[in-house]
Amino acid sequence: MLGQQIGRFKILKELGKGGQGAVYLARDSQLDRQVAIKTLRKLGHKTEQLTHEARIVSKLQHPNIIALYDTGEHQGSPYLVYAYIEGKTLAQLLKKDGILTFVRAAEIACGVLEGLAYAHSQGVLHLDVKPANVMISSNGIPMVMDFGLAKATNEMKALDPTLNGTPRYMAPEAIAGKQNDLFSDIYSVGTMLYEMVTGEFAVSGDNIFEVLNRAANEKIAAPSTRNDRVDEKLEVIVLKAVAKNPDERYASASAMKQALQDYLGETREAAIDQKDSHSTLEFLIRRMRSKSDFPALSSIISEINMIVASDSASSSKLARTILQDFALTNKLLKLVNTASFGQFGGTISTISKAVVYSGPLRQDNNASSLRE
Repeated sequence: MLGQQIGRFKILKELGKGGQGAVYLARDSQLDRQVAIKTLRKLGHKTEQLTHEARIVSKLQHPNIIALYDTGEHQGSPYLVYAYIEGKTLAQLLKKDGILTFVRAAEIACGVLEGLAYAHSQGVLHLDVKPANVMISSNGIPMVMDFGLAKATNEMKALDPTLNGTPRYMAPEAIAGKQNDLFSDIYSVGTMLYEMVTGEFAVSGDNIFEVLNRAANEKIAAPSTRNDRVDEKLEVIVLKAVAKNPDERYASASAMKQALQDYLGETREAAIDQKDSHSTLEFLIRRMRSKSDFPALSSIISEINMIVASDSASSSKLARTILQDFALTNKLLKLVNTASFGQFGGTISTISKAVVYSGPLRQDNNASSLRE
């Protein structure tokens, strides 16, 4: 195919190949831009259906969805023309990195859900959400692609015996031939998030039949059983998304995205708090080691050193330790009630406040006055 012409598109190189066809980087000579051409094997009576689905998806314009530009037929085989996005698929990223950080995994899921929420609002179901169908652009934006199996919600039948999709990411109701809806897409996002934070498939099996049977009948194991670092809040989100009963999942893609955004907000606040705690501890220990206004031989110093060295150090624990030494307590209170700390207003009378307020001065322009 390299160098060949498909309509007005000149094939430049192969981007990937799968069971149904291949994807090529091509040049659109008419609009002078690069595009991704997805060629498919001849599908017989399904060609008309594919064209119809492509016509539906072409109406979707969203930052988290790769735009479909055109569709056509070349030598009897259909092809789709997508916007070309530089980056890697989530499948490629997972193959390279294994497990993603929880924050990055949640951010990717949020981007996917944002795109799906828009598609759902336009009456379009993706029905094949999986890592291979999520592109992570070079600037880190997750984008949903390949709506080849997408359907309009007003065209869905009450029962559809056709099994379309990727077994590991298919919702139980889809496997059972029941009606697909937005809850099926939410389930698929849940399985992807599961894989991102554990490095393992939510549903495993040695063959397609085993995978389908487990997906339909077995409860998915908690993520923390696969990766004990997965915290409870993230685990609750994942398990709700992959619930066997669709009614127990999130009511919408937007609802799941909101839950993940709340999780991200709490995670970032915790990280800031921990950083502030360590800044406070580092400031105090340097002060104690180098200045005479702290008891140099305090028996508490070694314990404070241990607190500072600990990954779980906290300002409250430091305060309790300092209170054990009367002289050290008085020196710290004297320090934080100097003019340099006047920005906090009033007299600081408790060690807990003293520990918290002393930390910010590490970066303050007046910090040099403390060295006098």
